[in-house]
Amino acid sequence: MPSPITWDVVQAFRTCLGQIRRANGYRTDMGAEVFDEPSKLLAGEASDCLAVYLDTVSRPADRALANVGRDLVVVVAAKVDHTLDDRQARIHDLLDDLDRALTGVAARFPINGRAPEFIAAAVDPVADGLLWAGVQARYSVSVRRAR
Repeated sequence: MPSPITWDVVQAFRTCLGQIRRANGYRTDMGAEVFDEPSKLLAGEASDCLAVYLDTVSRPADRALANVGRDLVVVVAAKVDHTLDDRQARIHDLLDDLDRALTGVAARFPINGRAPEFIAAAVDPVADGLLWAGVQARYSVSVRRAR
């Protein structure tokens, strides 16, 4: 039995984000660890890592697709290591890398799907003593079930 299309979307994100390496021309190596379980971001000693997970599934705005399609919101969460002097620069580098990794990738997404569209990103407030920042970027993706 094939996997659910929503899971295929999460895995497509992982594939795209796994390309984020300095050796591939990106600003960071955040693609070295890309999880599909957000709890792994805080587990153990993982650093400079990403997690991709499904946030919401909703009926498409186009009523003609209501019975065959779904609109998804997918979150890319990041744990970004930094020093006392480069927190903001590291966050900007990450956001640029995400944008580049998820642009022009429609072919990597499940059949009848649409490439991710950026919605918004949020940075967690600074916590005393932590030398990592939490970032969450949200993307919309529309999918249609194969007939």
